[in-house]
Amino acid sequence: MSLTPDEFWASVNKTPAPDGCWLWTGRRHSEGYGCLHFNGTDQGAHRVAWRLVHGEIAPHMYITHRCPERTCVRPDHLLALTTAEAGRYRAARGLVARGERHGSHLHPERQARGQRHGSAKLTDKQVEQIRMCYACGEAPITRLAKEYGVGTSQIWRIVTGQSRQAEPGLTRLP
Repeated sequence: MSLTPDEFWASVNKTPAPDGCWLWTGRRHSEGYGCLHFNGTDQGAHRVAWRLVHGEIAPHMYITHRCPERTCVRPDHLLALTTAEAGRYRAARGLVARGERHGSHLHPERQARGQRHGSAKLTDKQVEQIRMCYACGEAPITRLAKEYGVGTSQIWRIVTGQSRQAEPGLTRLP
């Protein structure tokens, strides 16, 4: 059974303000966007609103909000953009998390680093041993690379602190 336009718009709270948002009152996605079952699949309410007013959405097109309200389905608050255009649009309006707002800064524990990383060849203890051996002058980079089965460039990045951040108390070498 397909949703009729009247059934869709009955679930929308149309703000009386001339340029106000029209808020979806139905189910919401975990990220805050309105969603509903339409044509056999779950879809964003803003995408369904676009289709009801403008017709089918071209492949590889995103329907982006001009307003900050994720539940808004007002057609003139929506914009159809390609992936690249949508990225530039969001970046220009400060909607892309960068720097201190980026997830890797807000939740560093979620990033697999050091020996927890899936492609790590060395344990944290081995990295510490490499740094100590090099700092004390016990072994050159080439010997350390051969001994631990990694390339000389990787050993260089470890001893200079460019890779596998040094433990607190160890100083970064020049």
